[in-house]
Amino acid sequence: MATGMNPGVYAIKEKVIDDLEKQFHEKINNFTSDAKAKMLSFSREAAIQVEEKASSYQKKVENDLEQLNKAKESHTHQILGLRKLQRLLCDKTKPQVSVLSQKSQ
Repeated sequence: MATGMNPGVYAIKEKVIDDLEKQFHEKINNFTSDAKAKMLSFSREAAIQVEEKASSYQKKVENDLEQLNKAKESHTHQILGLRKLQRLLCDKTKPQVSVLSQKSQ
């Protein structure tokens, strides 16, 4: 206690300081809790947005892959068709070639 200070005034001063300190700690705790809640909320929102974008991209990639597979199958069928046609043409020309080669001998 400071010299010459009234004990009643000193007690009131100490109580006011204690009350202000408690209020300060409460406000700091509230601010910290609010900041944590907001950060979690922002993190959740960001995670949701990232998940939505990733899901959208995955669907797009899956669609693209499906189209590529269809095109590949179509291309494979075209190649097989061309090979079959080529064999048919070769088969038709072989007897003629063999007949011609027999006549020339």
